[in-house]
Amino acid sequence: MFSGCRNLGSIKLPEVLTEIGEYTFRGCSSLPYIMLPSTINSIGTSAFEGCTTLRKVNIPDGVTNIGASAFSGCESLEKLELPANLVSIGKSAFYNCRKIPTVEIPEGVTCIEEETFNGCYNLSSLTLPSGLTSIGDDAFGSCNDLSVVYAYMPTPLTIYSNTFSNADKCTLYVPKGSYAYYWLANYWGDFKEIIEMDESTGIDAAQIVNNGVKEITRYSVDGQRLSAPAKGLNIVKYSDGTTKKIMVK
Repeated sequence: MFSGCRNLGSIKLPEVLTEIGEYTFRGCSSLPYIMLPSTINSIGTSAFEGCTTLRKVNIPDGVTNIGASAFSGCESLEKLELPANLVSIGKSAFYNCRKIPTVEIPEGVTCIEEETFNGCYNLSSLTLPSGLTSIGDDAFGSCNDLSVVYAYMPTPLTIYSNTFSNADKCTLYVPKGSYAYYWLANYWGDFKEIIEMDESTGIDAAQIVNNGVKEITRYSVDGQRLSAPAKGLNIVKYSDGTTKKIMVK
């Protein structure tokens, strides 16, 4: 409807709308802000693609679907709060949204498509829900400032070598008892550090500053927590944050 209206600087939408359709505001490169009605439940494919000056947009709580490339190229978008009822995020939905600092994926989302957050250069913190079942190729590629990922999935998903382009500089937090599964999984083990979260606080309960380095947890190669050294390869985590493979004879 407003696709290509490059001089559109503001707009007021009525409270009867339930959907922002495909390409509705694509290329509206002078639109810095838009207030979406609380009645909206769906944002279509490329709805705001190329809105290069869009700094702020509210996504109503009732939105369950964000289409492919919906906010692709919104390079000025400064903040992203995804609604709790969200179920689906399309491919490249937030591609090249360079200024977004944090992303928290709602619990109802089960799939992150390929290139969904590719090019979010300033993204530093990411939270992945426990119900997530798949993450696509290059989903977080070129997220060069990503420093911490909170993954609440009890077991690691299949990912690709370029799903996280900054893994070697990023700390991964995982559920208590799942360290070994992630450490042994393809590409999850590439993270700079893997730390188990405390079940109640969501942070690592074992990271306490001590004068001496002590063993905190020990696992077998199949991910079972060990109460004592066991014959074979043991995976040992220490109080200074380091992890070592130890062969017990």
